Amino acid sequence: SWRGGDALRLDGLRISGTSDAACSFREAQGVRLNNCILSSFATSQTAPYGVYVVYSSVETEGSTITAPPGKTCFRVASDSSDYTSGASVSLSDSILSASGSGAQCVSIGSYSSVTSARYNDLFVASGATIGFTPDGSNIKIDPLFADLANGDFHLKSSEGRWDPQAGGGAGGWVTDAQDSPCIDAADPALSVGDEPAPNGGRRDTGAYGGTQWASKSPP
Repeated sequence: SWRGGDALRLDGLRISGTSDAACSFREAQGVRLNNCILSSFATSQTAPYGVYVVYSSVETEGSTITAPPGKTCFRVASDSSDYTSGASVSLSDSILSASGSGAQCVSIGSYSSVTSARYNDLFVASGATIGFTPDGSNIKIDPLFADLANGDFHLKSSEGRWDPQAGGGAGGWVTDAQDSPCIDAADPALSVGDEPAPNGGRRDTGAYGGTQWASKSPP
């Protein structure tokens, strides 16, 4: 939980197993989440959200947020349109998934908004909704994680996917029968960063995009 401080940046965090929201921001402007993974959050019903944004602005870049059934990835809320009291979130090059009746990728309250959403995978199933109308740069397809149930959010790839459990736990590259639609799906203006070859000359969407653990591009 973070309150009253601006320009906070969180890089490469992995948060799971929380009884409440994975992250909560109140009266904080310019917060940035980058290459973060949030999952298995809100095991209680107190605040059934992955990221709770109150009177704050949060930019989410290259991250993966998977809500448990019936839970919501983002809740954005305020009771005033004043800049210092309003709430907003922007999303880019990220994967959000929600499932179950009442669940949403983003739940938008009064005086709140999604200011931008570009090159994301906004996947919903079993009655969940996205919560806003995304533009054509976004996709809405199953991201095909390696092992969602066991918290492996690497993207399936027939060319090569990093498996932390391969080689007796030492980690190694394995191949899949399917290819994730999130491979080579991030903003084409971004560099591929440290992605291994073959990388298609375009970054992957999600928390591993731009890193050495990104899934390889199929032929």
